[in-house]
Amino acid sequence: MYVSQVSVPGPGARENQDYVLADDRLVCVLDGVTPPPDGRPTGCVHGVRWYVESLARRIVDQAGPAEERSLPEALARSIDQVRRAHEGRCDLSHPDTPSAAVAILRTSGTVVDHLVLCDCTILLEQRGGIHVRTDATRRDQRPRRMSPTGPLWKASVEPQAAFSAVAGASTLDGADGLRRAAVVTDGAARIQELGLGTWAGLLCQLDSGDVPSVLARLRAEERSRWQLGRARHVKLHDDFTAVVCRWA
Repeated sequence: MYVSQVSVPGPGARENQDYVLADDRLVCVLDGVTPPPDGRPTGCVHGVRWYVESLARRIVDQAGPAEERSLPEALARSIDQVRRAHEGRCDLSHPDTPSAAVAILRTSGTVVDHLVLCDCTILLEQRGGIHVRTDATRRDQRPRRMSPTGPLWKASVEPQAAFSAVAGASTLDGADGLRRAAVVTDGAARIQELGLGTWAGLLCQLDSGDVPSVLARLRAEERSRWQLGRARHVKLHDDFTAVVCRWA
């Protein structure tokens, strides 16, 4: 698997709350949930960036090719390990404790497994077209996807959340085998959401390295909609992260 990636913080952001770890067999993309903008306490002394970096490293360990765990099981173990790493110093019952959306793509032989939790998106290109894998379409179910200890619709403190993710597998074999894939955070998915391009077009532009023009059009459209009062997002700009995978 050949991998290229880009991760750019939103204009004016203090830090990039997206995080990527990728090699020729595993891609892990996390999008940290932005804490309250007014600086209210979150109950955690570490912060969102620490959380996404810590969780990504553990996912790589748990879901690596040497392991035979399913991606939901690997994510569940990783969430539990991060929870244990800071539960003694942080109030993990706080509603604003650090959390993240997660997307994982793993190649093992001719099988490519995927997992998406919350609003990241995975694009899978086969001969028949682009297949979109995302958990964002289940937003209306989120109030019901809760547990006594935390939400089940994003990675936070509840390992069981991993088993409510969208997961599946594709093959590299055959005429309709997987050709390319992209893993994007919701900041990059705005391209399609705002009508600036199709999923297929976004994948091609990312694969060609045409990220500067993609970002320029996106930022201009975000500013325009914000000024006209037509923005549907909480934030004017968001971090932009995309990883493209190709197979020989």
